[in-house]
Amino acid sequence: MKYVLEPMLFAFEQELTKEQLVDYLEELLALDNWWDNHREDIFVQNAASDVLWANNYYPMADSLKPLMVKHSIDFIQYGDINKIIEKMLSKSGCINSLYDAVCGMKSQTLMHPMNVQSEMKRPTELHNELMNLLWHVFMAHEVGGYDEKSFVVITKGISDIINIKYVYEELDEHYELKDRVGYSEVNCKSSLEDFLNDIATPFLLWKTAERKDDLDLGIRVAVLQQNKESDIASVYENYSFMLQNSFYEDYCNGHYKSKDQEIDSTIRSITDAVTEQNMAKVHAIRTGKGGNDPQLIINDYGAQRRIITTSIKLAYWKKGRELKFANMREHDFFDPTWET
Repeated sequence: MKYVLEPMLFAFEQELTKEQLVDYLEELLALDNWWDNHREDIFVQNAASDVLWANNYYPMADSLKPLMVKHSIDFIQYGDINKIIEKMLSKSGCINSLYDAVCGMKSQTLMHPMNVQSEMKRPTELHNELMNLLWHVFMAHEVGGYDEKSFVVITKGISDIINIKYVYEELDEHYELKDRVGYSEVNCKSSLEDFLNDIATPFLLWKTAERKDDLDLGIRVAVLQQNKESDIASVYENYSFMLQNSFYEDYCNGHYKSKDQEIDSTIRSITDAVTEQNMAKVHAIRTGKGGNDPQLIINDYGAQRRIITTSIKLAYWKKGRELKFANMREHDFFDPTWET
């Protein structure tokens, strides 16, 4: 999953109440923590800082610092916030770099109005910059070949699937400009919390997975939602599990990414295993085929098999509340992969 941050996330108004200022600062802290853990997947526009500068939102020494003093904010210092914003604007990936083609937009038409929070003030310049960002996401998909569903745009005050029709010019192989028409559906979320609480997020993380960590995050988000944990950090603290490389290989080699129903069933099965639900679907994997044969155990981890569907089974290792997910395969099997 690629997380695209719009410039307005870093903007604020001088009329903010203390509650609004705290919300703004806490969202920046959440983004900072996410950035530290997903740095290679976070993108901004190459001109984001210039746009904020031109609209007097950056740098913030003359605006944010006095506001923090006025509202007696003491849980973080202005200098730390300034470093966070500077880091995200200067060291994130550039959304413009995800495609290499000569294209010029001729028109950009919203297929329906954006669902913007009623109290949100969105200056024209920053609205235009959001539309420019959405153009780059479209280009990354249309020209760069990236899965459009692998992008989520974190915005301020917009939680919606934004549908846009584009008419654009593209330089073809004969160096002639050709008119093209394309359509875009971009997933926009008003905050990281909004993204993590969306019931579609676990599925999207698995559907667009580019590495094992995407599957891991999808399970943690599912656990967050199912058990109503306070935040994603508590899932990392309270649940000890991992996906072995062998599991990710099975997922890729079995072409499960193209099987939506199997994705949903597998996420539900692993989430149940982590939260110890639906235990009637769990059976010990034994050293032999006899019902009285002992359970297969390696380094105090017992082998378990759980039913995903009538044909697909999940194999994992369990020691207390620690789980290592080893395989997902068709039909019964009795040799789960062990990895140290």
